[in-house]
Amino acid sequence: MLRRALLAVSLGLGVIGLAAPAAADAGEIARIELTGVIDQVNAAYIEEALRVAAGEGDAAALIVIDSPGGELTSMDRIIKAILAS
Repeated sequence: MLRRALLAVSLGLGVIGLAAPAAADAGEIARIELTGVIDQVNAAYIEEALRVAAGEGDAAALIVIDSPGGELTSMDRIIKAILAS
């Protein structure tokens, strides 16, 4: 289930990236890495990293997740933060 959610997010971000290629030329791309179990702490980390990237004017954020899985509510928080960014 988590892999499907991550795949859906990845595909969605890919489509968004194709829709606005000119925006990538306007600034830097933030790289956000998450390793380990997806929990409330890591969800807060992703939310904060996206806020920082937006505050610094980054054109996009690349989120790299290496996780065996975790809490569904935490993944929901991460997805909502991505969609809101």
